[in-house]
Amino acid sequence: MLLDVHFWGLRFRFGVRVSGVVDELRQVEGNGVRVWGWSYATLQGHLEKGQMDYAVWKWLDTGAVEFRIHVVSRSSRIGNPLIRLGFRLFGRREQVRFAKRACERMACLLAAER
Repeated sequence: MLLDVHFWGLRFRFGVRVSGVVDELRQVEGNGVRVWGWSYATLQGHLEKGQMDYAVWKWLDTGAVEFRIHVVSRSSRIGNPLIRLGFRLFGRREQVRFAKRACERMACLLAAER
C-alpha cells in the first residue's frame, strides 16, 4: 500500500505492508463484540519503523461502535538532515493530528448513518 503524505506543500510517498486483517467475534467480560480491522507495517525508506493497527468494535448487546487505533513506532535513520530535523520537530504532532482526524472522520460517518 502506498501512503501519500502532504506536509507544508511537500509530498512524501511511503510504502507500507498490510500485515494483518481481523474479522471476528469476541467475548469481552461476557459481552459479544464484532471486531473488524487491519494493520500495516512500514517498509524500508519510511521515516519511521513501526506498525499501525485500526479496528472497529461493534458491541452486539448495545449496538455501540468504537474505533480504535494502536501505534508502535520509532524513528528510522533519516539521511537528509533537513528532513531529519523536520521529523523531529513535527513528526509526533502530525502523528497525533492524523489519528484525531481519523477518529473524527469515523464519528462523522457513524453520525451520517443514524
